[in-house]
Amino acid sequence: MNKMSLEDFIKKGLEKSEGIRKEADIEIEGYGTITFIRPTEDNLLEYLDAQANAIKMNKNEEIIGTDYKLLTNASKEFIYFSCPFLQNPELHKAWGIKDPLDAPVKAFGVENLAGIAKKIKQAFGDGKKTKEKLKN
Repeated sequence: MNKMSLEDFIKKGLEKSEGIRKEADIEIEGYGTITFIRPTEDNLLEYLDAQANAIKMNKNEEIIGTDYKLLTNASKEFIYFSCPFLQNPELHKAWGIKDPLDAPVKAFGVENLAGIAKKIKQAFGDGKKTKEKLKN
């Protein structure tokens, strides 16, 4: 394999980033289509970690419980950072929101957060590649 020059390295990095989906229009019941932005790797990893920790399994790898509070809080944060509308200070003021991370709950209801977070994750890739990279 040939030694890569700095110019080639820059070009390769730009090509890789250009091929990544940066926005996705996702249908949200009761709202219609909303544009979400690609979550950062940190946001995705935090969400995946919380998802994994929220599901309790026994020795036979059967699900024996779910920490819904942990899953909901992770979903809330994941949605917030992926939706520019929810980060808008005008929206916070209009809805009387003190903590910006409460915006997803106010908008979509606590019962819908896990499903919406799943749609976002699927729209940008389900995180399997990220998990595989971390394992190797």
